[in-house]
Amino acid sequence: MDKFITIQGQRIEVTDDVYTAYYEDSRREKYRDVDVKRGRFIADAEAENVRYVESKEESFERLSESGVEFTGDRSAEDRFIQREQMDCLNNALSTLTAEERLLIELLYVRKRTTREIGVVFGISHTAVRKRHEAILKKIRIIFEK
Repeated sequence: MDKFITIQGQRIEVTDDVYTAYYEDSRREKYRDVDVKRGRFIADAEAENVRYVESKEESFERLSESGVEFTGDRSAEDRFIQREQMDCLNNALSTLTAEERLLIELLYVRKRTTREIGVVFGISHTAVRKRHEAILKKIRIIFEK
């Protein structure tokens, strides 16, 4: 065991496997923290040229300059909660019958009135409203699970 690593200023003798794993992790960390974040110049002596390689990490400034717009009004937590709620809603909608889904689509997606939906189903607008309430109750139960 002629391999050493330095941890908090102390030199520690380790096996070859530990040494290799430590420096692979160390190099990976350096790549993630330094190489990816900075651009660098690469010189090619044979071709007699030097080229600049931009960083692989997009900075806020570079993205802003290239026209990317950021909406800072919602936190990551809010976006996560909304995504979870949408998943739950999609799950709830998948449990509805085809007729129930059609009623919800006509009302919320196509913005039809209860009277217009009543004509489609051949029922009164009051019956549409009652079916709508029953569907919402069904969805709420799934949301509460």
